[in-house]
Amino acid sequence: MSSPLSNTAGATTALKVLIGIFSLVILASIGVILSKTVFAPSAQAPAASEQPSVEATSLETVTPEPSEEVPTEPVTEVEEAPSTEPKTEAPAEDDEADAQIAAAERSGVELIRGTIRVFNAEELRDFQGAFDAIPESEGALFAVLVFDEPQDFTAARGADPGFLTREAQMLGLVDYRPGWTEQLAAIEAWEEYDGLHVTMIAPEAGWPSEGTLPYSQPRAFPDDPSEFEFWVK
Repeated sequence: MSSPLSNTAGATTALKVLIGIFSLVILASIGVILSKTVFAPSAQAPAASEQPSVEATSLETVTPEPSEEVPTEPVTEVEEAPSTEPKTEAPAEDDEADAQIAAAERSGVELIRGTIRVFNAEELRDFQGAFDAIPESEGALFAVLVFDEPQDFTAARGADPGFLTREAQMLGLVDYRPGWTEQLAAIEAWEEYDGLHVTMIAPEAGWPSEGTLPYSQPRAFPDDPSEFEFWVK
């Protein structure tokens, strides 16, 4: 007869064998499952031919209906009103006159400034207040340059030699008395400048030795405007 220990050992050995066989079976099953999962072919994308096709739809050409023409009124040109603002640009003549006056000043000549006036004897006597002047014949006329302000003026002495400088209010340009033809033409020429302000190069002149008009004022030797050098300024 066999002993109990030998029977127990045999049973243990058989149990180990069964457990080993069972483990192998489980491992084999797991291997099969993994091989199917890992090495299974991937799903292929559908071929280009299998992609859904898009049918092109034809587009109809729509011709827009002509819009109604809106009648337009003719444009009326509006004339610009003339400007009432004073012109700021000086005429070319003024620029030229300014340049000539500046040149005369640089040259050292004496310049006198004033307003040209043409008076008859009564008007000039009243203008000067020269009631002591020698009475003049009717029809006498006088062209004078009334200075902007009284100034010292140098002129030849009347009957005496030499020159005299004293204050003057005006310069006599020409005297006319009835019957003096040349002086009448000069008076008529000066009348074109009556009331105009001028800048003049001082002409040769002399102080009177008698009390005729213009009273106690120097008289220019030339008579006609063409013999003077001046600018209307």
